[in-house]
Amino acid sequence: MDATSGNHAASPDPLAFARGFVRERLGCGCPDDLLRRLEIERRSGGPTVLSVGGRLLVHIRVCAREEDLARVLAGWLEEGLAQRDALGFHRFRLVLAAADPDALRPRAEALFATRNGDERTHLHLVRAAEAAPLLPA
Repeated sequence: MDATSGNHAASPDPLAFARGFVRERLGCGCPDDLLRRLEIERRSGGPTVLSVGGRLLVHIRVCAREEDLARVLAGWLEEGLAQRDALGFHRFRLVLAAADPDALRPRAEALFATRNGDERTHLHLVRAAEAAPLLPA
């Protein structure tokens, strides 16, 4: 699947896909040398973690229902911020992958605004299909 258009491609290279996802979908202006040092960790029952050059930490989480946001968002942010700080990353981006991200956006952004601790943390909502190659099977 192409990160920007959502078109399917035959078994994309996960690292190449992740680089395109970070740059094009998340709008990261990371230099190429950082993107070349991208690592992917798929955690069963947890987030897919993208580590970009020791500077940017991305957690991708599937969130199917708006009702779940109030229960899970604060914990997901705390986990990501703790990992960012413990490992010395500069920025953290929490990506919520959902079938209909626009339906979740108002509630997610409102909750994020009350929980966000600093300007080095960002929230993104994407269609689950856009992140599918990065999610655990």
